[in-house]
Amino acid sequence: MKDQFQNLNLMFAALSLGQVLFLLIILYVVWGETNTGSTLPIDKQTLLIIGALGFLGIAYAARGLGNYFRNKAVKEKQPLEQKVSAYRSSLIMRWALVEGFNLFILIMAFLQQDKSMLLLFGAGLIVFFSLKPSTTAFAEAYELSLQEENEIF
Repeated sequence: MKDQFQNLNLMFAALSLGQVLFLLIILYVVWGETNTGSTLPIDKQTLLIIGALGFLGIAYAARGLGNYFRNKAVKEKQPLEQKVSAYRSSLIMRWALVEGFNLFILIMAFLQQDKSMLLLFGAGLIVFFSLKPSTTAFAEAYELSLQEENEIF
């Protein structure tokens, strides 16, 4: 079981690093010498409203997915292996949602040459980091017995 959590943490670190590296590239382009102006005819207010609504939607969708997988595993009283598998699937799907939104925001910041979009990226990154795998959070959320907890710790 510990190997599965190590793999999840490695995957989380790789996805986090990818987002941060992409952010650095966008920062260079937006603030660097390649400033060529906006390429999309969208005004700043509309773009921020779309981004904020997207952020709220993605945050609630990620939370809902996590609750769905957890509730299903707890109600069905699944064995530990299935609970870990459900937790893993839940994390991967939530990471994909949040990272997709974050990359979308970075691309819009690049296309619009708009630094304020990076605030939405920062909020998305906070949501992404809140989804870091944790054996303690897993044990609490999936209502593990003492025997099951001893297997994963």
